Amino acid sequence: MRFLKAAIVLLTIFLFAGIAYSAEINYGLKFATSFTSVSGELPFPIKLRSNRNLGFSVGPYMRISTNDRILSFQPELLLSYGRTDVSLNYPPYDINLETWYIELPLMVRGAFPMPTKGYFAPFIIGGPKVGLKLSDNVEGLGMDLGLFDIAVVLGLGADFGENSIEVRYSRDMMIDDDEVRKGVVKIFYSRNIW
Repeated sequence: MRFLKAAIVLLTIFLFAGIAYSAEINYGLKFATSFTSVSGELPFPIKLRSNRNLGFSVGPYMRISTNDRILSFQPELLLSYGRTDVSLNYPPYDINLETWYIELPLMVRGAFPMPTKGYFAPFIIGGPKVGLKLSDNVEGLGMDLGLFDIAVVLGLGADFGENSIEVRYSRDMMIDDDEVRKGVVKIFYSRNIW
């Protein structure tokens, strides 16, 4: 296990050193519509399910790419609002869950430029995301969501010149109990501004 951790750290250092050596840096803005759901079991034998409700994210990003734009590192800073209606199975109980987060996704992108008129490149994106809770509104249940939210994010998208569209899915822990998870689907529109 120690060897695996060292190998991952060294690979990460070489990856970022290689990108920084021949880097192209772009800055832009991202806007997203999000759909959040919560599922799992509470510490006592009560299951919970939720409906996907609408939320949003907005914020800047920086993309550090190789000169050929194939591989890049993309940190982002997003203000995110999420809302979901949660139902407990026993006793029957409904909760309106609303949260505001500052999120810091640290994404790695792999693009596949196509030989077309103009720039078109499908891409895959993934990485960790850390969220800092600004506020929550848990109506009906004294549940502590914790100050931080850590997730793994995976997504697909396409660049169209200076614009891009992508779909991401993140799965994270919401409460200290490993049995309760939050899943978020986000549909992003991004625009390079510099």
